[in-house]
Amino acid sequence: MITSIRHFISERVYDVVKGVNNTQINYTYGGVSDDGIGEFYTDNMTMAKWFAGLLEYDSDEGEYVAKDNDGRVINKRITLDNPYVIDIIDDDYGNDSVQLYFSEIRSAGSAAKYREKLVDAGHDGIILKNYTTNYYDYPNTYTVYIVF
Repeated sequence: MITSIRHFISERVYDVVKGVNNTQINYTYGGVSDDGIGEFYTDNMTMAKWFAGLLEYDSDEGEYVAKDNDGRVINKRITLDNPYVIDIIDDDYGNDSVQLYFSEIRSAGSAAKYREKLVDAGHDGIILKNYTTNYYDYPNTYTVYIVF
């Protein structure tokens, strides 16, 4: 019995990383912003370092290279009891998790309204699986966790 409880708990506790620096990076896709929707984390160290400003992609070298910056990466354990999960690699219309996420924000009218809709439905965050914005590392994907 205790094993199943621990198993249940481990499914909603996530070890994640977050890139932090002095410059706010707001992500916009197709003219829609998710600014203010929540606190963002990932399971991908490369992307955390990129958001911290510690890496940049060198197209001549074809890889990420270190960048001198005062950013840092924070390791954190988060708990999401009832996340809204989007997990699409490529649906029949060519959408992935990122595109569907921003489409739903657009349909709601704003990131704030989208968040409110999800909170009203009992969600405490969003998990975006198979995130593909790291085009330089294609076809690899990663997960983004957004905590409300």
